[in-house]
Amino acid sequence: MVNLLGDLWAKGSPAWEPVMARPATHLHLYGKRQAFAGRKMGHILVLDPDVDQAHAVAEAILAELEQRVHEGLEERAWTS
Repeated sequence: MVNLLGDLWAKGSPAWEPVMARPATHLHLYGKRQAFAGRKMGHILVLDPDVDQAHAVAEAILAELEQRVHEGLEERAWTS
């Protein structure tokens, strides 16, 4: 499990494709209306018999989400 902090919403709603494209991966958003840096907005849960593998996958997904924010690829860019 990795936490999703408000930093991911810096340029709009994140594009969730990296999460949804992976099997045995679950996105849990807490429904908070306002995101800001450091605020816990949700988490990603990855199920795998190997705990280290699950953690590695979750960290890779988080890194991809962070990269997309850095590149400005928020949700609006994917829904046009």
